[in-house]
Amino acid sequence: MLRNVSIQQPRPHRLPRVPRNVTISALPSYPVEDRGSRVLISSKGSMWNYLQQSKVILQETGQVQISGVGLALPKLFTVTEVLKNDKLATQSNILTTMEVWTGPVEDTEFKPRVEVTLIKTPEFDSLIDQKCVEWEVIRQAWRDAKSK
Repeated sequence: MLRNVSIQQPRPHRLPRVPRNVTISALPSYPVEDRGSRVLISSKGSMWNYLQQSKVILQETGQVQISGVGLALPKLFTVTEVLKNDKLATQSNILTTMEVWTGPVEDTEFKPRVEVTLIKTPEFDSLIDQKCVEWEVIRQAWRDAKSK
């Protein structure tokens, strides 16, 4: 005699909810004032966020230092190339080093570290103003389409 037996699927692991007043960021936990003109890139952060941070720092200080280690290097080079191709920044300096990471069991790992310094181009402000106007036109068209 066969019986119908239902097999329960395991419940998926749920991440704890983050309170609304807490900001999650790939940046270190020290205040923004101490960070200065530096963007630290991780392999898990959003490229769009790094681009926006870099643009804000370029606008405020005129230069930005972007650094990354190991698996974050492709994202670092993509961010710098996007800023250079959009004619928002020019490269002034690049520094490459090898960092030594030691594990708990005396394992030594060498990871590449790159720091790129970008400076604001003379046409930075006009390009940013032009982008703001374009985005405002897009937003207005979206609002008009939504209201119909």
